[in-house]
Amino acid sequence: MTPAALLAEARTAAVPALLGLAVALGAAVLVTVVVLLGFAIAGDSPSGIDDELGNVTVLFFLPFQVLGLGLLGTLGLTESGVHASLYAPVYWVTGAFVVTTAVLARRAELRAAVPTTTLERVRSGAIVGLALGVVLLPLMRLLAMRANGTLSHTASPTLFIGTTLLTLGALWAGRWSARGRWHRAVDLDLVVALRLMWSVLIGWLVVAVPVAAILALVGEGPDATVTVLAAGPTAAIYLLELAHLGAVSGAGETYFVWSESILLGGILTVAALVSTLLVSVAWHRRRVRPAGADAWSWAVLPLAGLVAGLIAWLAGLVVVGGGIEGFGGQAVIAPAFWSMFVLAVWALAAEGLSRTVAPALSPGLPAPIARLLDHPRPLHEGDPTDQPGGERAEPRVRTPEERRRDRRLVLIGVGVVASLAVLAIGYRVVDSTFFGPEKQAEAYLDAVVDADLDKAQELAPFDYEPEGLAFAVSFGDEDTRTDLFTREIYEATEERITGYEILSTDVSGDRAELEVRLEGLSGEPTVDLTLYRDGRSFGLFTDWVVGDAGLAQVGSSYGETDSIGVNGIMVETDPEADQWLLPGTYDIDPYADDPFLQADVDPVVVEPGAGYASIGVSSSAEPTEEFRAQLDDQVGAYLEECMASTELEPEGCPQSTYSFGDGVRKVEWTLTRAPDTSDLYLSGEFPETLYLSDGEAAVTYEADESYGFGPKDFQPQEDTSYLSLQVEVDVDGDELVVTFEP
Repeated sequence: MTPAALLAEARTAAVPALLGLAVALGAAVLVTVVVLLGFAIAGDSPSGIDDELGNVTVLFFLPFQVLGLGLLGTLGLTESGVHASLYAPVYWVTGAFVVTTAVLARRAELRAAVPTTTLERVRSGAIVGLALGVVLLPLMRLLAMRANGTLSHTASPTLFIGTTLLTLGALWAGRWSARGRWHRAVDLDLVVALRLMWSVLIGWLVVAVPVAAILALVGEGPDATVTVLAAGPTAAIYLLELAHLGAVSGAGETYFVWSESILLGGILTVAALVSTLLVSVAWHRRRVRPAGADAWSWAVLPLAGLVAGLIAWLAGLVVVGGGIEGFGGQAVIAPAFWSMFVLAVWALAAEGLSRTVAPALSPGLPAPIARLLDHPRPLHEGDPTDQPGGERAEPRVRTPEERRRDRRLVLIGVGVVASLAVLAIGYRVVDSTFFGPEKQAEAYLDAVVDADLDKAQELAPFDYEPEGLAFAVSFGDEDTRTDLFTREIYEATEERITGYEILSTDVSGDRAELEVRLEGLSGEPTVDLTLYRDGRSFGLFTDWVVGDAGLAQVGSSYGETDSIGVNGIMVETDPEADQWLLPGTYDIDPYADDPFLQADVDPVVVEPGAGYASIGVSSSAEPTEEFRAQLDDQVGAYLEECMASTELEPEGCPQSTYSFGDGVRKVEWTLTRAPDTSDLYLSGEFPETLYLSDGEAAVTYEADESYGFGPKDFQPQEDTSYLSLQVEVDVDGDELVVTFEP
């Protein structure tokens, strides 16, 4: 084939793809406008658009990046060494591109004089898809959103792969549908089953998106509603999986249909049952070969269900990544992989119902519903087209034994499913009623109210780290002590937790958040109590553990004594170690057992939810009356001895005076004012060094004023000496030992 022919073939296929791309861009603009309007109504701004980033330039380029997401691109964001990524396809845009491209390709095929071959369809679709991928990569990079050093765009490998595959698939499907005939080797019943599964996905999309949007509007507000609408197909896939007893996993947690609400879970399960019944009737009316024609007839619909589950799993993938410098990670949100096998089991149930219940229901269906459930029969190559839908073979009359066999199989299947449903519901009720997070929280709070702190610590371990989390917030460490975390101390706490009320419970996967009002504390504050799933009792029922140390806080101590009094109870402790404490008001006296030191400190208030509390002594140590009495006695005795001296400068005493005469006699010292001991600065550790001043002593004496000339001439003299001295105070048992250094 010549290059010119290839180019002409690709040009013909490119027109539908380019028009489809234009329609997809329009859909991206519409999605962007709806999202921005929703956030504007809510008085908020979407993540990444604030007063600085939310400018006209960014808003102009935003729809192009939404288009990139719709073409399965990954939105990347970089700023100052920090990078983030989001793979979350906007399937409204995807659908607009695929449907428009397929419809236009079909029209082009119908107008063509010569039908295209399979090779031509694949070849032209691949060429156009690769060309679009190559063009869109630099284009999306050029149309990146830029603001204040932030760069965001969808130019990524997934954009190239997604654009190529979507274009190839849409062009091939559109052209094939114009003259669609299946190869003789293809089982037409499998084609019918796959189409039926596709109808189920579309039906859940039509029903689930409005319901989810209404629930979001009532429960969360307009901003959550627009998010649900923008991600409508993905939300519908998650609801489909949950309703059929599958699961959705993400960020280390797994969500089941009963995880959030038993009522919502029941409604979704009933919807799944109704959907399965409709599938069984539609399968009964559409299948090509009669039911029971061969053993393969039992496997066709379950196989289609498995394929639908695989498609739902792939379409439900949402990947959030990020990192800084050379470090990074990602979180994946998607239906659980095993959920596709659950959908196959539901399809098997529909197969059984199509052989038993559906034949009785089908004739009595209203005409609109019957037309909705019917569908033209697919054709093999060479089949006549005189009847638009093809003619179905008359079903073979089944023997009474076959009918009884099928009825027994269906009854057994229904019984098994019903038993499993009853067991599941019963298990959920027992698990939530007797083993739910509220029960564990109540046991913990009861222990706190009863001041049974050993049990409280057992139910809320200080060193507990939840599994599956990259990191856990913890205020304490292995060196944080429990010297003050005792029954005796907490019972004697002036204001402490004496009661509680659980206001709300929010269970999300393996984590539960309880809002609790605490009684007995000032203002009766509310706090959040976090619990985590931690194994199972009897191998079945969930064990919950109170995480984040429960209500306990870490008290940072900066005292200087090895023993302190807490609420009147002496405790031996490390003065530099942090301590675990429960919320309350504590009277802490660092010198409770010291006869010589005391401190005037305010009660320590440990607030709930604060994380840290200061339990140090902020004021200096002060002398007790015993300290003052013994100090005054010893200072008085010392000064009395010094005042008895007959020298002008007695050794080891604080007083002194000077005489100009050659000799002195009749020296008499009198203490007129003792040094002040009322204002003492104490460090709190012995030995203490004190400085005493403001003392005064008077002296009288006679001095020889002859100065060596003639007889001695003693004349009376008087003087005043100001007293100041340094003393070192130490302790020997119950006695102060005072050493004087004048």
